[in-house]
Order: sequence, then structure tokens, then C-alpha cells
Amino acid sequence: MTGPNIAGKELDAAADILIASCTGVDAHVDGQVVLLEQKLGKDLADFLGEDGAETDRQGVFLIFPSELALMTHVEQLSALQVSEDEAVDGEIAGN
Repeated sequence: MTGPNIAGKELDAAADILIASCTGVDAHVDGQVVLLEQKLGKDLADFLGEDGAETDRQGVFLIFPSELALMTHVEQLSALQVSEDEAVDGEIAGN
């Protein structure tokens, strides 16, 4: 289920990063945030009506609308992690 525009290994790695780092999925319902029982991957894809996934990675590919959206999400996650790492480093250094 990988696409032709970005090498399959990079897409697979991006999906695996999101699956491993996801601690929960929120939905906004009637102005409230609700924590879903489904985890990112096959279970969430099935819940959303995106049938056909046999694995969590395939589920991620069905959930994201494009390869670019998937890669952008991983880049945003990475930037957030770097920012948090820098904040912790500053606290440790006493800055």
C-alpha cells in the first residue's frame, strides 16, 4: 500500500513512527474532545469505515489522505519532539 511518489521504505518508516509514538486518538464531538478507544492503525481505519487494512501500517495508509499528509505529520511530530528535548535540556542546564 505504499505509493509511487515517495520511496516505500520512507513511507513505511513514517507510518511505523506514528504507530509507535501515538498514545491515543482524540475526536472532537459537539464541541468536546473525546478519547477514542481505537489506536492509530487498523482499528482506527476500521472504525472510520476504511476497510481493507490487515496491519496497523496499512491502516495508517488508509487514514491519511496522501503520502504528503503522512510525511508532513511525521515532520511535525519530529519538530515537536526536538522542541521538547531542547526545553528539557534547558531545564537540566539551569537555563
